[in-house]
Amino acid sequence: MAKLYQAFTPPSNDDEEEYTVVPVIPVDYRYHTDEHPECFEPDCDCHQKRIADLTQAYQDGLVSAEDATRIASGNTV
Repeated sequence: MAKLYQAFTPPSNDDEEEYTVVPVIPVDYRYHTDEHPECFEPDCDCHQKRIADLTQAYQDGLVSAEDATRIASGNTV
């Protein structure tokens, strides 16, 4: 069941009473999941691992240079 929240009403006399608004930042967001092992951060190690795996597959002769470039850019082969 969804939790209902009451609307925030600021104090009627702003000159005499102070109030603080604290932003809520979600902390349960996961960057890496089984469905999406790569995140949106370009500097993350998950992208470097993918590039290293592609480089190894190219060196082993499993993937052509064109296919490796397509895979690295997120396209299908």
